Amino acid sequence: TADALRLASAALEATTDPSVRVGARLLIVDLAGQDQSAVGPVLDGAFVDAGDDPGLLCRVRFYRAMKAYYDADMELADAELKRGAEEARDAGATDQLVQILATRALIRGARDPESDGLLQRAAMLAAGLPAGPESVQAAQMYARSRAYAGDITEAVRVIETQRAAVQRSGTLRDLSSVLLAVASIYSRAGRGAASLQASREAMRLILDMETTPGHGLVVGALGEFLAGSPTVALALTTQAIEACTAAGDEDWLRLAHAAHGQILMFQNDPDGAVAALRKAQDAERRMSRNDPAIYLWHADFVEALAAVGAVDEAREV
Repeated sequence: TADALRLASAALEATTDPSVRVGARLLIVDLAGQDQSAVGPVLDGAFVDAGDDPGLLCRVRFYRAMKAYYDADMELADAELKRGAEEARDAGATDQLVQILATRALIRGARDPESDGLLQRAAMLAAGLPAGPESVQAAQMYARSRAYAGDITEAVRVIETQRAAVQRSGTLRDLSSVLLAVASIYSRAGRGAASLQASREAMRLILDMETTPGHGLVVGALGEFLAGSPTVALALTTQAIEACTAAGDEDWLRLAHAAHGQILMFQNDPDGAVAALRKAQDAERRMSRNDPAIYLWHADFVEALAAVGAVDEAREV
């Protein structure tokens, strides 16, 4: 990571070529991982470097949208992606269009009537692309959406196909991304041992590669909670909370608190569970991400609240 950052910075000093400068700046953003606190000026520079080139602009728009998403500005994120999709079409950049359509569906949410259409189109376009970050992201988002809708058979089919493609010709980063989705979908399919194996492999890859590994620790904890050791799971959620807090990663911090609370409830500590799950709820409200289909924890929150006598709050949840 240090060498990559040094080389990207050197590229910016060495050339005026817009495509190289945009690529270097976006690499610097990639190297920030889940820590989005310092990427705004880098993206502003990339936008200036892109000029009026639609192929470069659509790439920068995607990153600007993701920054807005992490800042919980869903309206800005959707607007950037909508403009980016138009620019990707103008440039004939199918890989970027796939990534943008899939991400726009994610941000609009499963309950938005346009989301299914966006994901289906992204998956159709991705089927003709080699394994890479864009096709991997589109396939896993489509697979997750089918799992959220209850179509587990289709979700498993899509994600297993993508996993095989990435293992043949993708990168380790692509593989870690796919394994996150594999672990989640297998857990919904009731395939505990397979989910545990995928979550452990994903966590190992993320800990090896990422400077901000909170999301890997969360996934590892969920796998252990489902089919491994609850004691290990609790320790991993504690580490995940620390890592996500240090990175300013509110999205995964919310899930880390939720998983922590679920494990405490399983271990017959409803007071500790309520404290953790209230933190997850607070983060969810701050970020306006409250679709209960995405991660199944709200029913456990209701049960924990009832167990400590907070019946009115339980009814509200």
